Amino acid sequence: MAEKIPETFCDLDTAVPDWIIDHPETLSVFQEFGIDDSCGGKSLGYVCDQQGIDGTLVLKTLHQKIKTIINMNGDETMAIVHANPGDVIDVHPLGSALATTKTHTLIKTDKFEVVRLIMIAGKEIAEHKAPGEITVQCLEGKIAFTTLGKTEELAAGQMLFLTAGEPHSVRCIEDASFLLTILLKS
Repeated sequence: MAEKIPETFCDLDTAVPDWIIDHPETLSVFQEFGIDDSCGGKSLGYVCDQQGIDGTLVLKTLHQKIKTIINMNGDETMAIVHANPGDVIDVHPLGSALATTKTHTLIKTDKFEVVRLIMIAGKEIAEHKAPGEITVQCLEGKIAFTTLGKTEELAAGQMLFLTAGEPHSVRCIEDASFLLTILLKS
């Protein structure tokens, strides 16, 4: 059963990358307003203030975009369906489907979140901090993960662990998909 999306699911305090991870359909709104989709992991409100953009207008536009996607099927269900306990989740490499697949959240609870991130070669996620401990597991392609004063290249089958709040950035070397698991503080 899909869950309903509350009006304030994401707000001005939500980091821009989190908006895009939770609602990939909002990427076009950030592009429309000229807001960098990584923005160093800063909150939407902060970025709007820094760029002199009306944050309330951006927020309203984002919520409208999400509601449009939700209502395309004539219902009030959430656009992104997360797995339920006991569901089998396919995380095999996407192969030729990688180019047309979007980043999406697979599991989201109060305690942890699992996101399958899709990146195209040359794309970067600027330095930011995760709200909890994370693992990054490369499923296909190759990414460069920079943290703790060094850069590690992760290829398919490799995984990296990072403590909460540790600054890090990601650069995609080859088109890639990888699992990001975040242990959230409760």
